[in-house]
Amino acid sequence: RWVVHDNVLLIATGGDIQRYSLINGLRKLVTDPPRAKYLSVLNGMVIASGFDRTTFQWTTPGSHTSWPALSSTTIEDTSDYIREQRVLNNRLLLFTDHTVETWQNTGGTAVFTRSSISPKGILASDSLVQIHDTLAWLGDDAMFYAMEGSGVTPISLSMQRELKSLAVPEDCYGMHLRAESVVAWVFPSDGRCFVYDYVRKSWSEDNEWARGCWQLPPYGAYGEVGTKRYMLDRAATGKLFTRSDDAYDDDGTPIRVLRKFRVRLNAEGHLGRISKGQFRVTRGQQDPNSEHPPKFLVRWRLDNGPWSDTEELSIGNEEDHSPYVPLEPIGVAREIEFEVVETDAVKWLVTDLMLTVRGLGR
Repeated sequence: RWVVHDNVLLIATGGDIQRYSLINGLRKLVTDPPRAKYLSVLNGMVIASGFDRTTFQWTTPGSHTSWPALSSTTIEDTSDYIREQRVLNNRLLLFTDHTVETWQNTGGTAVFTRSSISPKGILASDSLVQIHDTLAWLGDDAMFYAMEGSGVTPISLSMQRELKSLAVPEDCYGMHLRAESVVAWVFPSDGRCFVYDYVRKSWSEDNEWARGCWQLPPYGAYGEVGTKRYMLDRAATGKLFTRSDDAYDDDGTPIRVLRKFRVRLNAEGHLGRISKGQFRVTRGQQDPNSEHPPKFLVRWRLDNGPWSDTEELSIGNEEDHSPYVPLEPIGVAREIEFEVVETDAVKWLVTDLMLTVRGLGR
C-alpha cells in the first residue's frame, strides 16, 4: 500500500515503512515508525496499521516522521485482525475479519473516536475498491457489499449462488474500470471474473476463451490516464496493453462474449413445461471481412441439472436488425439457466427472451 504525504511517497509492505524520492530512491524512514501493511492520510496525519492484529497509529499532524508512542488505539474486538483501512469522506474505515469500524478525528486528547461499527467484515483485502464516493468489497460471508452512508448494504444478492460455489474466494482482487462504470472482481484460484455495473446495478461474468476453454481475462491490473485505458498482462511478462472499443479481435484472438442468466418459470416456483422459446436480438453491422453470417451458441440446463448440447443459431441476415431466434421444445422444470456465447465481430444485444410455458401445478 502507498500514500503521498507532503510530496513524499510512502510505501508499506508489512515491514518497515519506506519513503521514495527521485533523488534518494527508496529508503527506510530515518525515524522509528511502526511496521505497517496499510497506510492512509487524514487531516495531515499519516495513519498506519497491520503492524499487529488490532492497533493503528498516527503521526503528528503535518509530519510523516514523528510517531508519538501514545498516538495509537485498538479496534473493538481484539480477537479480530485489521485486514485493510481506507479514508473516505473525512472518516477512517478499518476493515476487520467480521466488522467495519468507522473512526473520526475529533481532536482533543483522544484524537480519534470510534463513531460506528458495521457487522460485516472483509474476506479478501485486495477486493476492496473505491467507486467514486463509496467503497465496495467481498464480505466475510463471500458476498459483496458497499458503504451506504455509515452503514453497509449488500449488492450481490442475485449472484449468491455463483459466489457460494467458489472454492477459494479469499484470493479475490478488484479493479475499478471507471471509463466503463464497472468493477471487475477476479478469483484466480477458481478462474472466474465477475463484473458489477454500478450504474445499472447489474452483474455479468467476464472471461477469455483460450486453448479450448474459458479462462481468466489476460490482464491482472488496470489503470486510466486521460482517455487512455491500460492493462498489465496477468502473466509475468511485463506487457502493457491498451483497450479499444472497436477492435474486431483481442490482439489477434477472436473475441467471445459469454452471458449467463436464470429464469424462474412462475412466481410460485411450480413446475412448468417449456414448449417454445425465442431470443430477440438487436444487431449491428457485420464485419465486412467475414464470409459467414454471424451466429451464436446457446445451451441450457433445467433446475441445476446437466447442460444440454450446445446449439449454433444464426443471429439473422445482415438487413434484419431485430431477428427472432427460435428454440426447440426444452422440457419440464421450475427454472431454466441459459449460457449464450457470441463469437463474431458484430455489435449485438439480446433484448428479450420469450418462453411459452404451461403450468403443471406443484
